[in-house]
Amino acid sequence: MLQQSTIVASSNLTQDNARAYCRLRKKLRGCVTRSAIFLIASLIVLIPLDSMSATDQASAAMQTWDQILTDDCFEDVAEFKRTIRQEGNERIYMYSTFAGDGVDGELLMSIVVAVGPAGKRLDPEAWKKAFSAASDIEKAREFPKIGTRAQMQAPTFSPDGALSGILFTTSDELFDVLVSLYEASSAAPRGSLTAENVARRIERAYRATFQ
Repeated sequence: MLQQSTIVASSNLTQDNARAYCRLRKKLRGCVTRSAIFLIASLIVLIPLDSMSATDQASAAMQTWDQILTDDCFEDVAEFKRTIRQEGNERIYMYSTFAGDGVDGELLMSIVVAVGPAGKRLDPEAWKKAFSAASDIEKAREFPKIGTRAQMQAPTFSPDGALSGILFTTSDELFDVLVSLYEASSAAPRGSLTAENVARRIERAYRATFQ
């Protein structure tokens, strides 16, 4: 059974960078918080990458996903407890719901979302090769149209429950997202809740927020 910003602002901006920042701020206004705008701007147009350590860069970039994968992101499905952890250049969100009160009861369901740089988990060349070799039926079943590219992960089953998953790359090709869905055998069935549907929801929210 499964177990359970650096915001850098420069006071010495060039005129070009300042204009770029203003364009970005206008584009993002109303979508994310002011601090998040500074965060994204620092990573994209304002601060040279070598002014931040690789770990800080990865951590700051991943934290922008906190705007999407919020505490109540899946409240229409169940009452989840969210935990977040940073592992290297990946940010991992785990939503869990338990039988009874608190976390001492049986784990009934969990949604785990791991976000990292594009190409880390879903290699474009390997994906193209697998897609080209697949039959039309396999393409429809295993390569759903989500983001730039997506691929279902082989499900696993046990007496305790089932685990399914999907990998996709965001449409701007900046991030790879792994979605894993665990459902205990004792959990009430939720036919509309699948790893693919969760991935589609996340990808739509990403595009609506950052693109």
